[in-house]
Amino acid sequence: MEELKQMLKAIHEENKDILTSLCFNDGEEEQTDENFKEISKEVDNRYDVLFYGKDRRNERIKN
Repeated sequence: MEELKQMLKAIHEENKDILTSLCFNDGEEEQTDENFKEISKEVDNRYDVLFYGKDRRNERIKN
């Protein structure tokens, strides 16, 4: 079961990378490092909520 969880987490992280890349390359704004970081953060927050079923931002602050 632990191996399956690790595989799912790896797929989840890859999906976030793909979504970030698609959003960044499709955006109408200028492509800068700052914009990439903002998009990456937004994808992380939204996709983590969908994957984990809760808001991970509060959990990250505690760790």
